[in-house]
Amino acid sequence: MGDVDQTLCRNDFEWSKAVETGHDQIDSEHMKLFDLLSTLNKIVNGSVNDSITSVIGELKLYTVNHFRSEELLMESIKYEDIHIHKKSHAWFIQKLEQISSDKNMDVGTAKNCLELIYDWLFSHICSFDIAFVSKLHGGDNTFSTHWTEQTTKIIDQALLVANTTSKYSIKLNSTHDPELRKSLLTNINEMSERIVNLVTLISHKSGIENCSKQDIQRIKTLKLAVSLSALNLMLRTAKNIMDYGEGIIKNMSGVPIGCGSRLRKWLNEIASISDLIGTDSFISEGDIELVINAYGIANKVFLIENDSLKLTSYDRGREELKTRYELPQSVMRLQRGDSVNAL
Repeated sequence: MGDVDQTLCRNDFEWSKAVETGHDQIDSEHMKLFDLLSTLNKIVNGSVNDSITSVIGELKLYTVNHFRSEELLMESIKYEDIHIHKKSHAWFIQKLEQISSDKNMDVGTAKNCLELIYDWLFSHICSFDIAFVSKLHGGDNTFSTHWTEQTTKIIDQALLVANTTSKYSIKLNSTHDPELRKSLLTNINEMSERIVNLVTLISHKSGIENCSKQDIQRIKTLKLAVSLSALNLMLRTAKNIMDYGEGIIKNMSGVPIGCGSRLRKWLNEIASISDLIGTDSFISEGDIELVINAYGIANKVFLIENDSLKLTSYDRGREELKTRYELPQSVMRLQRGDSVNAL
């Protein structure tokens, strides 16, 4: 069975195979960015004695140079989506400028900024950069083989985690020990979240059309194995959004830097999970209502953040968005009870 090295690198904010594009220069530069994020994480956690503003300044400078390097590659092949890719880069640089302007940043703010930067970088690589590198390779069979092999390894890892989750669930059903049940539930929740992230990676990395027939069948097996645990994770995530968002709306916690990034991460989890679990009968109307309400709260927070920070959408010029988070098709299908054929 293939091994995915640190597929979920969030704990250490380090580079991993999960964000490998297959282009040596781009991957090397991405590694440097993640090295700087890892250093910032160590400063926040107190394991490294260094200046937060110094590392953020270095991160901003290296990011500017990296983006220029990527854009030169795009220009060299007359990449048709260079305009929107450049806008994405410009938006992120604007955010880094805003973050680096705080010369007295405390640890709490730095942690929020770290999560914002990591989440944006991870998402950007898995969408914008992977699409560009695919075009850069221009149908190279070697690259296609690399991509397929990497997807297979991620599926291997997901099935391994699903098998472990199943074993924990069997133990949970056979014990009445409160402490053991608490420990098993914690492990099941962590494993479920990891599976959802792995399945999301499969989707980001290549799409179903690039999977072998065997891998397509294994993904279906994976979905069936973890659907109930994934539903519980989705509801917990929706509850997190409600609690976090309502606190901001009531001005109990203010408008923390990076709140939009945190909400976007949770909403992406819900979208991925809803695709994963399909429309099985154990999804109640109350479950769906909770998810829809979570999206409503997230949009209210976005408007507050937008008014506070004067944020704009990088892909719509200076026009401010009235609603940022729309219900994804997968959630709308759950609401209607349609059959889901994704993956």
